[in-house]
Amino acid sequence: DVFFKAWLEQFETKKAEFRIASLKTVLQSFFALKVYPPETFLKSWIRSFAKRIDETTIRDLTTCMCYLAMFQVKPSIRLYEQWSQFVSIWSTRFRSLASTAPGDQLANALWALAKLRIRPSDDFITEWTNAFESNLSSFDSSTLAIGLWSMARLNFDLSDEFLDAWKQAWMREKDFSSSDSLSLAKSAWKRIQKRQGALVGA
Repeated sequence: DVFFKAWLEQFETKKAEFRIASLKTVLQSFFALKVYPPETFLKSWIRSFAKRIDETTIRDLTTCMCYLAMFQVKPSIRLYEQWSQFVSIWSTRFRSLASTAPGDQLANALWALAKLRIRPSDDFITEWTNAFESNLSSFDSSTLAIGLWSMARLNFDLSDEFLDAWKQAWMREKDFSSSDSLSLAKSAWKRIQKRQGALVGA
């Protein structure tokens, strides 16, 4: 506890020196240690990450948001405004890089938002689905299942074009899918079918 308190104090003092790779490693270390980051730290981390947002790659964005999702961050009233600003900045940067993102990054980023119960803007989803259709060959059964599950959890109405593209890709990959991926895809499809009815079909 003494060490941890001293470390947090040092981070606060030297946070301006932390580049994106270091900020990412810090989250990874918290997760490895099974320590939930204190809100005071999260506030400083968010501010530092936001200041360096233009330095991030698609993998940086996805990795950091996934760690925050695994921490199941639920910002208090004190942190909420800053958290909302962070999500907005993160989303804008992600959209700017999405067109060349591989399937695992697209799927995992959407999974993180769904786990955090962050409903992205329609513009974000448009960019995401465009990137999905452009980079369809980079999706395997796992990332297809994760992507569909995330869409279902976020309760977005999906276009015929997206659903047709997803089904075609799934037919290509389903024979190589694990039981977990198959179960996830089936549950997501049922949820979407229930929500959109006849639009989804059988």
